[in-house]
Amino acid sequence: MKSNCHHTIANRFRASGILTTAFVVAWLWAAPWAQAADVLLIAPNHFPLPEQLSPPALPPASPVLEADPAIVVNGVTLPAGSVLGVWLMTQVDSRTATPGDRITGTVAQPIYVGDSLVVPQQSQVYGQLTEVLAPVQGRNAIVKATFTQLQLPNGQQFPIRSHIKTGMGGHYWGGTLTPGTEKTVVRHGVLGIGYYNQEVKTGKRAMGGHIAKTIGAQLMVVLDAPIQVPANAEDPAAPPDVFGSNAAY
Repeated sequence: MKSNCHHTIANRFRASGILTTAFVVAWLWAAPWAQAADVLLIAPNHFPLPEQLSPPALPPASPVLEADPAIVVNGVTLPAGSVLGVWLMTQVDSRTATPGDRITGTVAQPIYVGDSLVVPQQSQVYGQLTEVLAPVQGRNAIVKATFTQLQLPNGQQFPIRSHIKTGMGGHYWGGTLTPGTEKTVVRHGVLGIGYYNQEVKTGKRAMGGHIAKTIGAQLMVVLDAPIQVPANAEDPAAPPDVFGSNAAY
């Protein structure tokens, strides 16, 4: 009886050790530093682009204007930090892009201040590329863009200052470092479990890759300065709200 008890405890301990080892190995396999891509490509976002949206005609070229918080008399102020969900309506590719190339986007959901509709769906935003850097050894290509004009469906236009939220401190697409080109096996030890080997890439970094944003890509455009727009603007027939619930500030 005593022998059977000892065997049972031993078997449970071994099973626990196996599960723990499997968990640690799986976690390390999924860890970001255990995975490395040779080329970075910003793929199109996977959500349906409404059929009624098509690339709008660009307005005549004009110099970049400073945002004026008092454009509209008796309007509503949309504060700095407000976010516009925007569909990109211009193809952007670091292979062919140059600074100054003009881009356009379509507002995907209405923006409210309190109960007042201030930016209807299908409003347009216009801007340009401000920086394009080709890929180099060790770094992927960099593309930076900004929107400088908001146009409501009724044709009213307002200068804006904004940046596109990209997850990078400089508000650009790309620019990430590439992995090394040499494979090295690193041995790790886990107290009470044992040792395991991990393959990592070291040495000279790989050549960087190009980046691209396709028509229909979902962007988050953040206002860097407040703007004043008419209250209770007319909201035209609008596409489904794919960005979530209507934004309100």
